Amino acid sequence: MKRRLRSPQLKAMKYVDRTDHPALFMEMRLGKTLVVIRKCNRYIPRNRKDGLRILIVATNSALGSWEEELIEEKEFDFQFLQGTKKQRLKMLKKKNLKKWNLINKEGWIAIPELALVKWDAVILDESHFIKNPRAKITKFFLKNFRRIPHRWILTGTPAPQGVEEFWTQLCFLNGAFMGTSNFWNFRSKYFSPHPFGYGFEPNIGVETKIKEEVAKVAFVLRREDVKLDVPKVYERRFFTMPPAIEKTYNTLLDEMILEFKNKEIKRTKFAPVKLQYLRQLCSGFIEKELVWNAKINELIDLLSGELKNDQVVLWVNFNHELHEISRQLKSSGISCRKMYGATSPVTRRRFVREFKKGKFQVFIIQSAVGETGMNLSAADTAIYFSPPLGVKTRSQTEDRILDVYKKGPLLILDFIVKNSAEQVLLDNLLADQMKSKWNLKRIFKMIERQRNG
Repeated sequence: MKRRLRSPQLKAMKYVDRTDHPALFMEMRLGKTLVVIRKCNRYIPRNRKDGLRILIVATNSALGSWEEELIEEKEFDFQFLQGTKKQRLKMLKKKNLKKWNLINKEGWIAIPELALVKWDAVILDESHFIKNPRAKITKFFLKNFRRIPHRWILTGTPAPQGVEEFWTQLCFLNGAFMGTSNFWNFRSKYFSPHPFGYGFEPNIGVETKIKEEVAKVAFVLRREDVKLDVPKVYERRFFTMPPAIEKTYNTLLDEMILEFKNKEIKRTKFAPVKLQYLRQLCSGFIEKELVWNAKINELIDLLSGELKNDQVVLWVNFNHELHEISRQLKSSGISCRKMYGATSPVTRRRFVREFKKGKFQVFIIQSAVGETGMNLSAADTAIYFSPPLGVKTRSQTEDRILDVYKKGPLLILDFIVKNSAEQVLLDNLLADQMKSKWNLKRIFKMIERQRNG
């Protein structure tokens, strides 16, 4: 028996029935994937003999969710376009194509021949991956697939850093947006250089105008619009650096030199590198070596005590954090798995299934690889070993544990070194301020102001 569509999905179905090229800007857990599957099954194939041929392009972390949804809908005619170039090209041959063909967003690099297939529908999931008009991936998808009968874009965060990011995504659908088919003409017409020389900002009234145009062509739905927003409880655990680490931190902040116990390790003249070193220090690491274990000790205490019977998603920024945490948790008898860039797509999907079944307690995930697509709602608690960079990453990772039908609140717990760079980063993230490069200068000014009282 097929699942009944929920209220948000019924609203979305009414919209997709009215357009050949839908844009579903629905927040996570409102069920947009199922809407896509049901609607695509109504399409008339270009070649009735071959049947429907649908391409789904998504992040690696989202592919597992597509697999789960397809299986739950009893749609077993699917394949992952993965493997060597030769293997992938073989899958693209007409006789080997499946109804549903899934590929990660970087897959086009290995097989640009994707653009030559006569697809019935092409779906870009988490479509903000084509937000940058200069990126090769954006150019590829804007240039190709123009004759596909049905093009889709899906995301809950279409423009995390500004309304100009709508243009490329909606241009993929319709070939133009806001009366322009060229991004640079669009920016010249509606934007002006930032007064401090960092990027562009919309002219007066333009932001509202763009949002009004988006509302005309896209289906936009937030959880709060349908009263399905699950409350979140935010807590912080504060840590204080020991004197030796604090000395290293202050020297790096003042002189851009990373030194420990009077030994110079590295120096830099680049602000982003300096910020990275500061963030690693706050986690207790210098050049991948653990020199201060307070955060991991606190984590083990929590997982062995208050959270002993709870599944937890633990977000980290750097691989060496992930590996060391995994090692120490296992040594303490705490079951865990880790996911980072080198984890294969097949293994990622298996880990997500195992977590859903409760086979291990802690899922340690690098923020950059797990921010989209995965359903980790088996957990009610997310712990940030340190805050990620970027508003989108923070909001997306928080919502990995979301289930709109959960009755209880979600616990979001931040491990923060008091009066440090990561406290400034977290405050900026939660205030939704980190939206452009020039904010890096502001960040360092705030760190200095914080230290000086």
